Amino acid sequence: MIWYEKAAKNGNTNGMNILAKYYENGMIGTPNLSKAAAWYYRAAKKEDSKGMQNLARCYQYGIGLRKNHAKAFKLFFYSTFVARLIFPFNMGNTFLDICTFFGALIVVYTATGIMESVMGRLRMDKVPKFVLTSFALAFFAVVITLEFVK
Repeated sequence: MIWYEKAAKNGNTNGMNILAKYYENGMIGTPNLSKAAAWYYRAAKKEDSKGMQNLARCYQYGIGLRKNHAKAFKLFFYSTFVARLIFPFNMGNTFLDICTFFGALIVVYTATGIMESVMGRLRMDKVPKFVLTSFALAFFAVVITLEFVK
């Protein structure tokens, strides 16, 4: 436990995720869900896909945070996006790969837009800054995809 805590404090994302899991499951003592969510947030902020997935799960089920399905959906998407950049899969046909990726991207953005619209109308929350980030990520995805095609 001490080593995971030292690793997490030194910026190691695996240490952050393991320490958060310890806090979440009560392996240190009583479960501390807010500390678990804080460590997942730190890992996600370092663009760790596992940290993003865990933080999305926290938002989805309200583990240490207020439930927010829109944020959970976006974080699941970002974690998948980051994992796709790290481990690109190949269907054997470049055109099919590009079409599949952009088709999925369009579906996700449409679903995210609808979800944010509904959340905004029901609760009148501020629209998250993730929308601008998602457009920037989509631009970089196009650039990176075009680099893989070469």
